[in-house]
Amino acid sequence: HNKIEKTVRSKKKNASAEIFANNRIGTFIKINTTKKTFIKSFTVLQRASLQGEEDFEGTLQIQLLKNSNGLPDDSAELISFEKKIPEIENNKWSLSQKWEITLPQIIQYPKEGFFIVFYLKSDKKHTVALNINDESPMYMFYPNEGWKKLSFNSYYYQLKVLQ
Repeated sequence: HNKIEKTVRSKKKNASAEIFANNRIGTFIKINTTKKTFIKSFTVLQRASLQGEEDFEGTLQIQLLKNSNGLPDDSAELISFEKKIPEIENNKWSLSQKWEITLPQIIQYPKEGFFIVFYLKSDKKHTVALNINDESPMYMFYPNEGWKKLSFNSYYYQLKVLQ
């Protein structure tokens, strides 16, 4: 109750990367703090329209997973929930917009960092383009191989935290 709300941001890069339908992709988040910290929400920046689709019927499944030796740990889920894309979008015709996603419950920030994992569930070949950051790598899940670090940067984020 006596916590102060703060915003923590990654460094934005003027580029974007897509979330492809039916693939799991993760962003590593590690903030520099020694205080007990709780995560309230996060924001990503959607870039460009959703392929000009009038009715984007996809669902964005979101997991926050603990960090295990530098990779997302599927057995250590902090929270999991989903949002329908129309619920997140402010203006589907905008070229760029902030998607603030409030967690269903406030969670404690793990000192070793965590991963935000996105899974765009859609029966069509939809994609969502999000701005990337200039700090951390992106990770993708391959069904036969597990999590792999990719050679490009991860998604830009803003966290609303309580300290």
